Amino acid sequence: MAMSDAPMLLAYGMRVAGLPAMDRNGKADPYLKLSAGRDSFRTKTKKATLEASWDEQFYFGKKGRKGAILSEDTLRVEVWDDDTIFDESVGVVSVPLADIRNPAAPTKTVALPIIGPKGKERGQLFMS
Repeated sequence: MAMSDAPMLLAYGMRVAGLPAMDRNGKADPYLKLSAGRDSFRTKTKKATLEASWDEQFYFGKKGRKGAILSEDTLRVEVWDDDTIFDESVGVVSVPLADIRNPAAPTKTVALPIIGPKGKERGQLFMS
């Protein structure tokens, strides 16, 4: 498959809600780390909130980046709390690309549970 014919995934319209308080002020400073195939991205940090949205777009498998993504790859979205000394993991969402890559389907927003380090739900990730 030529690089220009490689599958591409666009991740955008991401939002989190129901996050646990991670800081002493009862809030969190969330950001997302997204990865699929060999591509990875990081959103900007949103300060002092338990609900956040990002108006950022990330292209996975784009020509000139690290490499193509495949249908058997997984989109992994990690939710982190930005702290001064070290960042804390809030949780992760993993979605097989085969479940979401359908260019003929209309764009819709889906809600996915954020699974914390101990296997418990720690909020929801909404993405288009």
